[in-house]
Amino acid sequence: MSENDPLYMRILEKLGFNTTRLRWKLCEKEKKLKEIAKHGVKPARFEWFSYPHKLCTKCRAVNDKEATICHACDAKLPSMFGYKMRRLITGSASDDSPIVSQIFLGLILLFYAIQINAGGFSLGNIMGPDRIGTHDLGSFSPIVYNGFSEWYRWLAFALLHGSLIHIAFNIYALFNLCPLVENQIGRGRTLTLITLSQLGAAFACFLVYYEIRGASYPVVGASGWIFGLMGYAIVHFHFYGDLTHHLRNSLMKWCGFSLVLGFFIPIISNTGHIGGLIVGGLIALLPEGGNMRKLWIDKTWNIAGALCALIWITAAAWMLYMFFNGTNEYILEDPYAFEEVDSGYYE
Repeated sequence: MSENDPLYMRILEKLGFNTTRLRWKLCEKEKKLKEIAKHGVKPARFEWFSYPHKLCTKCRAVNDKEATICHACDAKLPSMFGYKMRRLITGSASDDSPIVSQIFLGLILLFYAIQINAGGFSLGNIMGPDRIGTHDLGSFSPIVYNGFSEWYRWLAFALLHGSLIHIAFNIYALFNLCPLVENQIGRGRTLTLITLSQLGAAFACFLVYYEIRGASYPVVGASGWIFGLMGYAIVHFHFYGDLTHHLRNSLMKWCGFSLVLGFFIPIISNTGHIGGLIVGGLIALLPEGGNMRKLWIDKTWNIAGALCALIWITAAAWMLYMFFNGTNEYILEDPYAFEEVDSGYYE
């Protein structure tokens, strides 16, 4: 640490932070500023997009842009167009990066911001977003009014939340659990698992709240499919070997505590939790396949994951379209209709 360092740099170092990376970034920024001053033009922002080489996502080796097989590890390389599109969407992430987890985290935060904006930006809406706006975006209760025509709500409510505390708990669970599962089973299988668990949670809510009780409980929250991940992980780590039993035991305690908590807090939808948990556990029982079958099994999961990605993209786009163009006639005719619906459940 030098006396010539900026004050914030000295404060960070006294607090114990490693400022080496920050210093490197500042040095790089200073070089770019000098380049601008010298040449009078700003360097291209997406320099990597015109970069004439490919990075292998398996071993990070640099390959020629025409190469189809990595020279270092023999992994298959995409076309240059596919490579650039992948980098545009995922950055320079390797195959070990939890991209699915990051995308769902981003979607949840995006739609929470839209929920807040629906009722006007205020502290009250940050703590608990406008319910009519949330209803328009895709909470699960309208399915009982319009039959299955609003299909997107079976997925949409997993991207919506009822309060700041609600989304904080689910983000914490997602952050700790989803990358763990994704790194174990891959992106395609993780996306398929999330989708099927979400549909299982939605079906459980539809069956119990509407078909059995005859009521219309609005449901929002991501924890239906998060419990699906938990159910998968518990079963998977149970059969994976003795070394992973401590993970299984920790997840079982976490799952049990969450379900018990749901029984004491009526607003928590244990129905959705259990629906997702069962589906996730059942998927974990599917055979992995031996070495001869593993290749086509993995390919099948990747194809299923691509289809699930398309369904989620369509659902998210439909949520935005219906939100900005009006959704439910009974809400438009009576703006207070939603207030007469039961208080609803959080997942």
